[in-house]
Amino acid sequence: MPSLTKAKEKIKTIVFPKNTVRTLLPNGIYHKGVKDNGRNLKWELLDDVEVKDGVIISTLKLKGHSYWATESKIIQELEDGTEIWIKSETFVPYYKKTKEAVNRPTKLLDREIVNDYVYSNSELKRILGETKINNPKPTTLISFLCDFIDRKSSIILDFFAGSGTTLHATMKLNAEDGGNRQCILVQQKEGDKNICESVTYERNKRVINGYENAKGEQIPGLGNSLKYYKTAFVGKHPAKSASDDDKIQLSLRAGCLLALAENTLEEIETTNCFQIFSDGNRHYTGVYFTGKAADIPTFAQKLETLRDENRRNKISAYFFCWGDSEQFEDEFTSLERISLKPIPKPILDIYQSINN
Repeated sequence: MPSLTKAKEKIKTIVFPKNTVRTLLPNGIYHKGVKDNGRNLKWELLDDVEVKDGVIISTLKLKGHSYWATESKIIQELEDGTEIWIKSETFVPYYKKTKEAVNRPTKLLDREIVNDYVYSNSELKRILGETKINNPKPTTLISFLCDFIDRKSSIILDFFAGSGTTLHATMKLNAEDGGNRQCILVQQKEGDKNICESVTYERNKRVINGYENAKGEQIPGLGNSLKYYKTAFVGKHPAKSASDDDKIQLSLRAGCLLALAENTLEEIETTNCFQIFSDGNRHYTGVYFTGKAADIPTFAQKLETLRDENRRNKISAYFFCWGDSEQFEDEFTSLERISLKPIPKPILDIYQSINN
């Protein structure tokens, strides 16, 4: 039976009519006063009471941290069949409902399946230690919800990422059923608390790579790849005043977008001519952006080397150019498992505007 004690509530006086409170106490008179329960939150019995045959036959007046306060609430609960119990001389009041509450969460979702905030707090603490996140969602709850989607290759989007539970749950679900679900998290910076970097990203990086928990035990990682992006406005520069650095920075950012579209998040090489990304498995994306023909053979050779390392490797190659990307076919000794792809027009238009 749950107690009526709630530490966050103010101290209140609650009154139960005579013959409405059950008890485990022996028959006799019990005197008023503060009752010691061995903890800080104590209840005070305001008047002497008499117990007879398992019932407090006197009006019971108690004072303590209670979330029941009004007489009408107590009368309603008693009319609904709720039992009030005093188990010991600490006079802590307990209640037992006989009428089901409407939409009771523990009945909608079985706690044995989804757990609760106590579990989720300790789950996050085991990974990161103390954080400023209060009551994160449990991974078991998110896994339960994601499992309603009857596809193991779903893309799951959480616009209010918080501690990053959704991504953690997605990875756990993939590990359990061999799925290939992907997850996108979005979290706004909150004042001076950089939650996205210090909590959301850090938590899932540790889950992927493995970590040492609070007990000093080494927890193996789940694998996967993770990329953290910050969104911001890109400054607009008139074409004539755009510096080479402006052009390179724009190209690098565009390259990251192309890698994201290809689901190759890990940047494995970046030069002043090109970028190469990987999905950590068999897929690579190359982005060539300088426009200097003399550097293209080096880029093409790099991609061919990656392709030839394993017969299952495949390459997506992008070239910032004003014509068709097929013009670069001759730079490769073979296009087997290499796809030449055009730069998406919105990106190309911006890039072209600062180079004119």
